[in-house]
Amino acid sequence: MKLLLSAAALGLALGASSASALVVQDNGAYTLSYDETTSLGYLASSFSSSDGTYGFSWNLNTGIQAISTGGSTVNAFSLPDFVLSANSGYVLGGNVSAFLGNLVFNQLGAGASTGVTVSALISVDGGAPIAFGGPLDQVISGASGEFTTGYYTVETSQAFGNFSSLSVSDVTLTLSAEGGSFATILSQPQNKLEVSFQVTAVPEPETYAMLLSGLAALAWVARRRRRCD
Repeated sequence: MKLLLSAAALGLALGASSASALVVQDNGAYTLSYDETTSLGYLASSFSSSDGTYGFSWNLNTGIQAISTGGSTVNAFSLPDFVLSANSGYVLGGNVSAFLGNLVFNQLGAGASTGVTVSALISVDGGAPIAFGGPLDQVISGASGEFTTGYYTVETSQAFGNFSSLSVSDVTLTLSAEGGSFATILSQPQNKLEVSFQVTAVPEPETYAMLLSGLAALAWVARRRRRCD
């Protein structure tokens, strides 16, 4: 499914809190700055491919869970704020894609239910923040009588065009479990949050100047030849 991206600007400021610890990672084509004090801690991996796709991911952990034995439990977890910035000679763009999953759920008994939602604020090139979020897809992998199991996941993509920077803040993952004999949502280290995007190399002004100089020289030679003929 696609998460909802609202075009309504919110009057909320982006930026790390005073309690955050900023990690700055130069990945050649772009720089990633993120808060490592959240539930996910440090970045797990970064990657790139020959088609210009770049990205990075965090692993989830077993502390991200919601467990209910007939009552109602709602747990909210802060995920990392981060800022993408294009390094000199590059531009970011294309579709910015995000994957979050797969959190396992179990439900037993009449009325048992679970749910997972994610929300965030996004700002492109310093523009006003916009609201992003929605529920994760529930995928049922097994059911027998009053027992149901499966997982929650979402993969979404949003086109922003070319940009120099993208800021994501107030990222919150909310898990809810209630009713029945028990209802649980459990995360494991192989679960992950992954972000990917496109990177394109652009010529530096000096390169344009050299190209123009070369074209001018070729034009001069062509005129000289025509005169000689």
